[in-house]
Amino acid sequence: MAVPQRAAEVVYLLGQALDFDPHHVGLVADPPRKSPRPGRVIHKRSEAHSLHHAADRDRQAAEALARVAGVDVAAFGRELLAAGSDLAGKSAEELLSGDSKEFALGEARYFVASLETINAAAVAARREELLAAMRARQERRGYTAVLLMILDIPHEQTEILVVGQEQRLAEAFGQSLVDGCLLRFPGILSRKQQVVPVLAMVADGR
Repeated sequence: MAVPQRAAEVVYLLGQALDFDPHHVGLVADPPRKSPRPGRVIHKRSEAHSLHHAADRDRQAAEALARVAGVDVAAFGRELLAAGSDLAGKSAEELLSGDSKEFALGEARYFVASLETINAAAVAARREELLAAMRARQERRGYTAVLLMILDIPHEQTEILVVGQEQRLAEAFGQSLVDGCLLRFPGILSRKQQVVPVLAMVADGR
């Protein structure tokens, strides 16, 4: 279920709606922080312990605020996900630009966009449209490669559409290239923790 990873966001949004700060009444000891995504590996025991307790505080605060607001946390979390992943009325270019970052790594320049969805089939149905927008962006901006991370929240898996350096990136990620443009991963990948380091390795010629 996706709600535990998003409890901090529920706290924030509920607090905003109620003009209510959970820190002032001791519900949350520290500013809300996101729990690690399922695809991220935690190497330090102390970090795992700290994140576990942060997630517990987030959940407790979300539940307390939900009682005041008269909403169901699980339903509210699903509504947040549905709203954030609604593709209706959005062009492929808008989907690429929504959550995106550019990375200059040596002489290489990469564009990495991220799209969270609860309906991966709807995204897959627009693959050719998305690839066309990615190719146009690569040509227009001179990127070494353009990547679109499709985060399938309910199934906890990630697909990455790739335009440019397709085979090289597939080898660097240790994944088979599907249909010449697609990489599949178990878990929800982190752009910062798991994708950019691989791009840096490729840019460095390793």
